[in-house]
Amino acid sequence: MKKLLFFALSIIFLGIIAVVVLKLATHEPTVVTTNVNMTTAPQPNTTTTTTTSNTNATIDLTVDSNGLSKATVAIKVNKGTMKFKFYSKDAPQTIKRFIELIQSNFYNSLSFHRVVPGFVVQTGDPKSKNKNDPTVGTGGSGLKLKAEFNSRKHIRGAVAMARAVDPDSADSQFYICLGTFPHLDNNYTIIGQVIDYGEKVGDKDVLDRITLWDELMEIRVE
Repeated sequence: MKKLLFFALSIIFLGIIAVVVLKLATHEPTVVTTNVNMTTAPQPNTTTTTTTSNTNATIDLTVDSNGLSKATVAIKVNKGTMKFKFYSKDAPQTIKRFIELIQSNFYNSLSFHRVVPGFVVQTGDPKSKNKNDPTVGTGGSGLKLKAEFNSRKHIRGAVAMARAVDPDSADSQFYICLGTFPHLDNNYTIIGQVIDYGEKVGDKDVLDRITLWDELMEIRVE
């Protein structure tokens, strides 16, 4: 009788152990999550297209037979709107940075702080928001760009990056030519060419009518 009872208890004990082992073997690990706001810096785009941060539209930098991009940049000033296209293959790194500044609204509400009639109009200095600042003309975004001098010419409507004496000192400031100036060729990075000079008043288009401290209201890529 005792042997039978011992045998029965042993069977029950072994059964309990088997159940425990089976549960341990099939138990899934607990997944712990935390509510963390993961923010990463935007990465530069190395292809011929990029994506705007505010419209989610693709910027087409492929070029036509003249070397000009399909994408167009609209410059809205208080006198109207003019448009230019990029020389995408001639200054790719400079143009990439220029687009980044446009996307961040860096240029909006700045002024044309340098206007030389018959020569150039220049903007892109954040200090130009205060025309009384004696250092206007020396400001920028804080990122110097390596020169990408190219074979494009300084003709009327050429868009190029201003710089200091150092060839690699261009930043955010740019100018638009009001005529043809061969002595500037191969000394400044030309990034584009105006293809639409905007509304005319009399015989003067928007580019002709820009004067000192006119507001650069907005730049956008279309």
